[in-house]
Amino acid sequence: MRVRSMQFLTNMIFWRRNGNVHDRGDYLLVETPSNPGYYWGNLLIFGRPPAEGDHLRWMRLFEREFKHRPEVRHVLFGWESDDGDGEGLRPFFESGFELEMNVTLLAERVHPPPKVNEEIEVRRIETEAEWEAVLDNQVRCRRARFDLDAYTNFKRSAIENWRKLIGDGLGDWYGAFLGDRLVADLGLFREGDIARFQAVGTDPDFRRRGICGTLVHCVSRHALERLHVKTLVMVADENYHAAKIYESVGFDPRERVAFLCRYPK
Repeated sequence: MRVRSMQFLTNMIFWRRNGNVHDRGDYLLVETPSNPGYYWGNLLIFGRPPAEGDHLRWMRLFEREFKHRPEVRHVLFGWESDDGDGEGLRPFFESGFELEMNVTLLAERVHPPPKVNEEIEVRRIETEAEWEAVLDNQVRCRRARFDLDAYTNFKRSAIENWRKLIGDGLGDWYGAFLGDRLVADLGLFREGDIARFQAVGTDPDFRRRGICGTLVHCVSRHALERLHVKTLVMVADENYHAAKIYESVGFDPRERVAFLCRYPK
Protein backbone atom coordinates (compact mmCIF):
# COMPACT_ATOMS: atom_id res chain seq x y z
CA MET A 1 0.00 0.00 0.00
CA ARG A 2 1.33 3.41 -0.89
CA VAL A 3 1.67 5.75 2.09
CA ARG A 4 1.11 9.42 1.30
CA SER A 5 0.43 11.26 4.56
CA MET A 6 3.33 12.97 6.30
CA GLN A 7 2.05 11.64 9.63
CA PHE A 8 2.38 7.99 8.62
CA LEU A 9 5.61 8.59 6.68
CA THR A 10 7.31 10.11 9.73
CA ASN A 11 5.80 7.47 12.01
CA MET A 12 7.94 5.03 10.05
CA ILE A 13 10.98 6.48 11.87
CA PHE A 14 9.67 4.75 15.00
CA TRP A 15 7.63 1.86 13.64
CA ARG A 16 10.43 0.33 11.57
CA ARG A 17 13.10 0.66 14.26
CA ASN A 18 11.02 -0.31 17.27
CA GLY A 19 8.74 -2.83 15.59
CA ASN A 20 7.60 -4.14 12.23
CA VAL A 21 5.66 -2.80 9.25
CA HIS A 22 4.18 -5.33 6.82
CA ASP A 23 2.58 -4.34 3.52
CA ARG A 24 -0.46 -6.54 2.94
CA GLY A 25 -1.46 -4.90 -0.34
CA ASP A 26 -4.58 -2.99 0.60
CA TYR A 27 -3.47 -2.30 4.18
CA LEU A 28 -0.41 -2.06 6.40
CA LEU A 29 0.14 -4.07 9.55
CA VAL A 30 2.08 -2.11 12.18
CA GLU A 31 3.19 -3.90 15.33
CA THR A 32 5.46 -2.99 18.23
CA PRO A 33 6.08 -6.25 20.11
CA SER A 34 8.04 -4.54 22.88
CA ASN A 35 5.08 -2.31 23.79
CA PRO A 36 1.64 -3.93 23.36
CA GLY A 37 0.02 -1.04 25.24
CA TYR A 38 1.18 1.39 22.54
CA TYR A 39 -2.11 1.71 20.66
CA TRP A 40 -0.71 3.78 17.81
CA GLY A 41 2.11 1.29 17.35
CA ASN A 42 -0.15 -1.76 16.97
CA LEU A 43 -2.76 -1.17 14.29
CA LEU A 44 -3.93 -1.68 10.72
CA ILE A 45 -3.73 1.21 8.24
CA PHE A 46 -5.98 1.37 5.19
CA GLY A 47 -5.88 3.62 2.16
CA ARG A 48 -9.52 4.67 2.49
CA PRO A 49 -12.29 5.13 5.07
CA PRO A 50 -14.44 2.11 5.96
CA ALA A 51 -17.27 1.45 3.56
CA GLU A 52 -20.49 -0.41 4.17
CA GLY A 53 -19.65 -4.02 5.04
CA ASP A 54 -16.06 -3.31 6.11
CA HIS A 55 -16.69 -3.66 9.84
CA LEU A 56 -16.70 -7.45 9.87
CA ARG A 57 -13.85 -7.71 7.35
CA TRP A 58 -11.59 -5.28 9.20
CA MET A 59 -12.30 -6.96 12.54
CA ARG A 60 -11.39 -10.36 11.12
CA LEU A 61 -8.17 -8.97 9.66
CA PHE A 62 -7.16 -7.47 13.02
CA GLU A 63 -7.95 -10.68 14.88
CA ARG A 64 -5.91 -12.69 12.38
CA GLU A 65 -2.91 -10.36 12.45
CA PHE A 66 -2.76 -10.09 16.25
CA LYS A 67 -3.98 -13.53 17.31
CA HIS A 68 -0.42 -14.48 18.36
CA ARG A 69 -0.29 -11.44 20.66
CA PRO A 70 -3.14 -11.69 23.19
CA GLU A 71 -1.54 -8.92 25.25
CA VAL A 72 -2.76 -6.45 22.58
CA ARG A 73 -6.18 -5.71 24.05
CA HIS A 74 -7.26 -2.76 21.92
CA VAL A 75 -8.40 -2.67 18.28
CA LEU A 76 -7.24 0.21 16.11
CA PHE A 77 -7.68 1.15 12.45
CA GLY A 78 -6.36 4.21 10.64
CA TRP A 79 -6.61 5.71 7.17
CA GLU A 80 -5.33 8.63 5.14
CA SER A 81 -8.39 10.68 4.34
CA ASP A 82 -11.43 12.34 5.80
CA ASP A 83 -13.52 10.52 8.36
CA GLY A 84 -15.77 8.67 5.89
CA ASP A 85 -19.50 8.29 5.53
CA GLY A 86 -21.96 7.44 8.27
CA GLU A 87 -22.95 4.08 6.85
CA GLY A 88 -19.41 2.77 6.92
CA LEU A 89 -18.72 4.12 10.41
CA ARG A 90 -22.00 3.23 12.10
CA PRO A 91 -21.22 -0.48 12.80
CA PHE A 92 -17.94 0.54 14.44
CA PHE A 93 -19.69 3.03 16.71
CA GLU A 94 -22.30 0.42 17.62
CA SER A 95 -19.57 -2.01 18.69
CA GLY A 96 -17.75 0.45 20.94
CA PHE A 97 -15.28 2.22 18.65
CA GLU A 98 -14.44 5.91 18.93
CA LEU A 99 -13.46 8.12 15.99
CA GLU A 100 -10.38 10.28 16.50
CA MET A 101 -9.09 12.84 14.02
CA ASN A 102 -5.46 13.95 13.96
CA VAL A 103 -4.19 17.03 12.20
CA THR A 104 -0.66 17.08 10.78
CA LEU A 105 1.07 20.44 11.03
CA LEU A 106 4.23 21.37 9.13
CA ALA A 107 6.71 24.21 9.46
CA GLU A 108 9.65 25.34 7.35
CA ARG A 109 10.22 28.40 9.54
CA VAL A 110 9.00 29.46 12.98
CA HIS A 111 8.48 32.60 15.03
CA PRO A 112 8.13 33.25 18.78
CA PRO A 113 4.71 32.53 20.34
CA PRO A 114 2.50 35.46 21.41
CA LYS A 115 3.39 34.68 25.03
CA VAL A 116 7.07 33.88 25.59
CA ASN A 117 8.04 32.41 28.93
CA GLU A 118 11.44 33.88 29.79
CA GLU A 119 11.76 32.01 33.08
CA ILE A 120 12.33 28.53 31.70
CA GLU A 121 15.61 26.98 30.66
CA VAL A 122 15.43 24.61 27.67
CA ARG A 123 18.06 21.87 27.55
CA ARG A 124 18.60 18.28 26.47
CA ILE A 125 17.58 15.47 28.79
CA GLU A 126 20.73 13.58 29.79
CA THR A 127 20.81 12.23 33.36
CA GLU A 128 18.84 9.30 34.74
CA ALA A 129 17.13 11.66 37.20
CA GLU A 130 16.01 13.85 34.29
CA TRP A 131 14.66 10.81 32.43
CA GLU A 132 12.69 9.80 35.52
CA ALA A 133 11.26 13.33 35.58
CA VAL A 134 10.26 12.90 31.93
CA LEU A 135 8.42 9.69 32.79
CA ASP A 136 6.66 11.39 35.68
CA ASN A 137 5.62 14.35 33.54
CA GLN A 138 4.41 12.18 30.67
CA VAL A 139 2.26 10.15 33.07
CA ARG A 140 0.87 13.32 34.66
CA CYS A 141 -0.18 14.48 31.19
CA ARG A 142 -2.23 11.36 30.44
CA ARG A 143 -5.95 11.51 29.73
CA ALA A 144 -8.19 10.64 32.66
CA ARG A 145 -9.46 7.53 30.88
CA PHE A 146 -6.09 5.77 31.12
CA ASP A 147 -5.26 3.57 34.11
CA LEU A 148 -2.23 4.86 36.03
CA ASP A 149 -0.29 1.58 36.23
CA ALA A 150 -0.97 0.51 32.64
CA TYR A 151 -0.11 3.94 31.29
CA THR A 152 3.10 4.10 33.32
CA ASN A 153 4.20 0.75 31.88
CA PHE A 154 3.36 1.95 28.36
CA LYS A 155 5.32 5.18 28.79
CA ARG A 156 8.29 3.43 30.36
CA SER A 157 8.54 1.11 27.34
CA ALA A 158 8.09 4.05 24.95
CA ILE A 159 10.88 5.98 26.64
CA GLU A 160 13.19 2.97 26.42
CA ASN A 161 12.55 2.83 22.66
CA TRP A 162 13.06 6.58 22.24
CA ARG A 163 16.35 6.37 24.14
CA LYS A 164 17.55 3.64 21.77
CA LEU A 165 16.88 5.95 18.82
CA ILE A 166 18.71 8.76 20.61
CA GLY A 167 21.64 6.42 21.20
CA ASP A 168 21.70 5.75 17.45
CA GLY A 169 21.96 9.46 16.75
CA LEU A 170 18.45 9.89 15.36
CA GLY A 171 17.16 12.49 17.78
CA ASP A 172 17.14 14.06 21.21
CA TRP A 173 14.77 14.72 24.10
CA TYR A 174 14.39 18.23 25.50
CA GLY A 175 13.00 19.62 28.71
CA ALA A 176 11.80 22.99 29.94
CA PHE A 177 13.04 23.60 33.48
CA LEU A 178 12.04 26.09 36.14
CA GLY A 179 15.03 25.86 38.42
CA ASP A 180 15.57 22.13 38.91
CA ARG A 181 11.97 21.19 38.12
CA LEU A 182 10.99 19.75 34.75
CA VAL A 183 7.73 21.42 33.71
CA ALA A 184 7.49 20.32 30.05
CA ASP A 185 9.26 17.98 27.66
CA LEU A 186 9.23 16.68 24.10
CA GLY A 187 11.23 14.60 21.66
CA LEU A 188 12.48 15.44 18.18
CA PHE A 189 13.68 12.75 15.76
CA ARG A 190 15.16 13.13 12.30
CA GLU A 191 15.28 11.26 9.03
CA GLY A 192 17.12 13.13 6.31
CA ASP A 193 16.02 16.77 6.37
CA ILE A 194 12.64 16.03 8.01
CA ALA A 195 12.11 15.99 11.78
CA ARG A 196 9.13 14.73 13.76
CA PHE A 197 8.13 15.87 17.23
CA GLN A 198 7.02 13.32 19.82
CA ALA A 199 4.97 13.42 23.02
CA VAL A 200 4.85 17.15 23.74
CA GLY A 201 3.69 17.41 27.35
CA THR A 202 3.35 20.25 29.87
CA ASP A 203 2.84 19.60 33.58
CA PRO A 204 -0.87 20.32 34.28
CA ASP A 205 0.17 22.61 37.16
CA PHE A 206 2.20 24.83 34.81
CA ARG A 207 -0.07 25.28 31.81
CA ARG A 208 -1.25 28.59 30.34
CA ARG A 209 2.12 30.23 31.06
CA GLY A 210 3.56 30.13 27.54
CA ILE A 211 5.84 27.22 28.43
CA CYS A 212 4.76 24.83 25.67
CA GLY A 213 4.94 27.42 22.89
CA THR A 214 8.32 28.64 24.11
CA LEU A 215 9.71 25.08 24.29
CA VAL A 216 8.45 24.13 20.82
CA HIS A 217 9.79 27.37 19.33
CA CYS A 218 13.21 26.96 20.95
CA VAL A 219 13.64 23.34 19.81
CA SER A 220 12.28 24.16 16.32
CA ARG A 221 14.80 26.96 15.86
CA HIS A 222 17.61 24.67 17.00
CA ALA A 223 16.55 22.03 14.46
CA LEU A 224 16.20 24.47 11.56
CA GLU A 225 19.36 26.47 12.28
CA ARG A 226 21.75 23.90 13.76
CA LEU A 227 20.58 20.49 12.57
CA HIS A 228 19.88 21.47 8.94
CA VAL A 229 16.28 20.30 9.14
CA LYS A 230 14.07 21.72 6.38
CA THR A 231 10.63 20.48 7.45
CA LEU A 232 9.27 20.05 10.97
CA VAL A 233 6.31 17.73 11.53
CA MET A 234 3.89 17.92 14.44
CA VAL A 235 0.78 15.78 14.98
CA ALA A 236 -2.10 16.72 17.30
CA ASP A 237 -5.68 15.82 18.04
CA GLU A 238 -7.58 18.37 15.98
CA ASN A 239 -10.01 18.95 18.85
CA TYR A 240 -7.29 19.57 21.43
CA HIS A 241 -5.95 23.03 22.28
CA ALA A 242 -2.33 22.02 21.61
CA ALA A 243 -2.80 22.38 17.84
CA LYS A 244 -3.45 26.11 18.32
CA ILE A 245 -0.24 26.43 20.36
CA TYR A 246 1.76 24.91 17.50
CA GLU A 247 0.07 27.19 14.99
CA SER A 248 1.04 30.16 17.16
CA VAL A 249 4.75 29.53 16.47
CA GLY A 250 4.36 28.97 12.72
CA PHE A 251 3.09 25.42 12.17
CA ASP A 252 0.49 25.11 9.43
CA PRO A 253 -2.23 22.39 9.34
CA ARG A 254 -1.77 20.41 6.12
CA GLU A 255 -3.66 17.10 6.43
CA ARG A 256 -6.09 15.08 8.51
CA VAL A 257 -5.74 11.42 9.43
CA ALA A 258 -8.55 9.36 10.97
CA PHE A 259 -8.53 6.52 13.48
CA LEU A 260 -11.14 4.17 14.88
CA CYS A 261 -10.14 2.80 18.26
CA ARG A 262 -11.87 0.36 20.60
CA TYR A 263 -10.14 0.85 23.93
CA PRO A 264 -9.76 -1.98 26.45
CA LYS A 265 -12.35 -1.90 29.19
